[in-house]
Amino acid sequence: AGTTDVQLTKLLPNTAYSLSLFALYGESASEPLTKQGVTLPMPPAGELRVRDVTHSTMVLHWDAAPGPVRSYIITYQPE
Repeated sequence: AGTTDVQLTKLLPNTAYSLSLFALYGESASEPLTKQGVTLPMPPAGELRVRDVTHSTMVLHWDAAPGPVRSYIITYQPE
């Protein structure tokens, strides 16, 4: 039982988790050590740039967000 770390995987972003650690001694367990951990929010895409502006159109370019992004949502409205 020399392991003193573990990576928790498949957690949800921006979510608080209650963590408990027990040491097992044969059939008996210790009192738990408890802690709260919070995962980070998903990172946004990189810089957003506006190019090729005309009187009625514009083209948006952006740096890809890290990780397996499924799609992007773009919203816009006049100010």
